Amino acid sequence: MNPRHFTGMRVFRWKWILSTAALALLGATPGFALVPPILSITDAAVNEGNSGQTNLVFTISLQGAATQVVNADFALPIPLTGTGFNPANRGTACTGAADFVSTQAIHVQFPISNSPAPITVTVPVCGDTTAEPDEQMFVNLTNVTNAQCLEGTCNGVGTIRDDDGSPRVSIANASAREPLSGTSKMTFTVTLAHTSNNPVSVNFATQDGTANSNGPGLPNQPTTCPFIDYFPRSGVLTILPGIPSGTIDVTICGDKFNEASETFTIHLTNPVNGTLNTSGATGTITNFALPTLPTPSGG
Repeated sequence: MNPRHFTGMRVFRWKWILSTAALALLGATPGFALVPPILSITDAAVNEGNSGQTNLVFTISLQGAATQVVNADFALPIPLTGTGFNPANRGTACTGAADFVSTQAIHVQFPISNSPAPITVTVPVCGDTTAEPDEQMFVNLTNVTNAQCLEGTCNGVGTIRDDDGSPRVSIANASAREPLSGTSKMTFTVTLAHTSNNPVSVNFATQDGTANSNGPGLPNQPTTCPFIDYFPRSGVLTILPGIPSGTIDVTICGDKFNEASETFTIHLTNPVNGTLNTSGATGTITNFALPTLPTPSGG
């Protein structure tokens, strides 16, 4: 045998032995150990509805690559008690006082992947027409393998939102650009926190701010465009059953004055079959800015 060939074989063998030993050492050293992915579950909330079932959907996900198959159990949800919580009652069917249905733990599994797709788990919620506080359940992941749970990541809260009590009424700010002539509309949107089985009504009225609806206040001066900025409005808005919102239109007057934006307010009062969440909003008339003519240059 060629001595050089024999020497090369010995060198190759020693390199293989040293490489194998180095890999074993790295695998056994905590500083080089692979970190398991982080398992987590989201909170979830849903309106209960008036009958039948709706689904409370929880999302379970992994942060990091799954180098091994990850297993976990979505445990039976537990009625959540304590300050600020109203326990949701678990049942095997939507009968009696059951608020949600859950009969056994649900097994979830993530395959080996560099970017595992999230997994959703649903808990059926029972609809009713009883006005009651929102209800909560506690959920958690158990029997976790090949992943880690950090503080709170494997726990969640499910909330069943009641939609049978008096809905909260809100009104949002609005704005509109003033036209150069004629009129335009500014629309205020009034929303309900949830739809109602009864018509919800509320009184409304506008009030001047920097925008004027009363005219210049001189004898025989009309309270029409262009002597006013908007037409005042008052009345009653009614939102029919099953409808989530309504609108109030205010007429804006146009002019050719280059002026600052102007505002007025609209107030809500006397709600029927609802409660006021916000009682007022601001309307902003954005004035049309005329182009500035260039300054003539001296000759």
